[in-house]
Parts: sequence; structure tokens; C-alpha cells
Amino acid sequence: NLVNLSELYLQLNFLSGSLFDHLVQMPLLEIADVANNRFSGSIPASVASLGQLKTLLLTSNLFSGNIPAALGSLLPSLQQLALSGNRFEGLIPSTLGQLSSLTYLDMGRCGLSGPIPSELGQLSQLTHLNLAQQTITGFIPRELGSLTSIEKLILTQNNLRGNIPSELGMCENLQVLDLMINNIGGSVPLEICALRPDPLGSLSTDCRSQ
Repeated sequence: NLVNLSELYLQLNFLSGSLFDHLVQMPLLEIADVANNRFSGSIPASVASLGQLKTLLLTSNLFSGNIPAALGSLLPSLQQLALSGNRFEGLIPSTLGQLSSLTYLDMGRCGLSGPIPSELGQLSQLTHLNLAQQTITGFIPRELGSLTSIEKLILTQNNLRGNIPSELGMCENLQVLDLMINNIGGSVPLEICALRPDPLGSLSTDCRSQ
């Protein structure tokens, strides 16, 4: 009976089986780091019962299924969410845009598809966003230009198309913008070229030519 547990660190082991059956019985939990194990199963909607949760790190496990909308809509205290290196499927929930305290969102290499929700542009505290190495489609939402705290925006190796939105030039704290291996066309917007330090070092020739 661990109902008073507030921090759980199990990373870098060989643990397996279902995790959330136990986590949802810890209503005071604030930090759960179970990265680099062999936990499996889906994230249940009952994760919403963890109302005090600030950090949820599930990186490099065997989790699968859809990411529940409740993960975004009912966890107002969440600051760090890492789901990369798992076997999820389906879309990125638009409700993640309701996580107003979120500073770190890592969802790379976890099997997601579909468009990037424009609602992610509401995450004004976000400094790190990784959606790399999946089958994400559509355009880069211009709403991401509202991420005024963002430092790293990583969208590598997807099926994104269209142009780089000039609104990203409003991300004055941006240090890394990684758009490699997509179907993006056009030129680098002047607004992004004007950012310092240059987050597009690999495209600096395009910036100099403008």
C-alpha cells in the first residue's frame, strides 16, 4: 500500500508487466520515472486520477495503444512528459495543448501518425518539443510560433510537407530547429534567418542568400 508515495524512480532496469494498475493507486504521486525498462500495456484513462503528477517519464519501454485524451485534459500539474521509444499508435491528442505547465514534451519514435495539433501552440511554458521519427503528416502549424519559450523544436524524419511557417521566427528563444528528412519545400523565411543564435545552421546558405 503506497498511497502516500510522491516520487517513484525505477529507470534503467529490466522490469516488465503492467505499470499503471499500480500507479493509479498512488494519488499523491508527483514524479514517475520508469524509463528504459520493459513495461507494456496501454496508458488507461484512469491516469487522470494522478492529479498531483508533475513528471511522467516512460521513455524506451513497450507501451502500446492510443494516448488517451485524459492525459492532457485532466493532469493540470504536468510539467514533463516523455513517451519516446514506445509502440503507441494513433494521433497526437489535441488535449495536450491544455497542459499549461508543461515545459518538456518528448514524443519521438513512438509510432504516432496524423497531423501536429495546432493546440500545441498554447503551451507557452514549453522549452523542448520532440516529435521525430514517426509518420506525422500535414503542415507545420503556424500556431507553433506562439511557443515563445521553446528552445528545441525537433520534427525530424516525418512526412511533413508545405513551407516552413514564418511564424516560427517569433520563437525568440529557439536554439535548435530540426526539420531533416521531411517533404518540406520553399525557402527559409527571413524571420527565422533573423533569429540569433541561428537555429538553422545546416541551412545557413539559404539565409545568407536572402
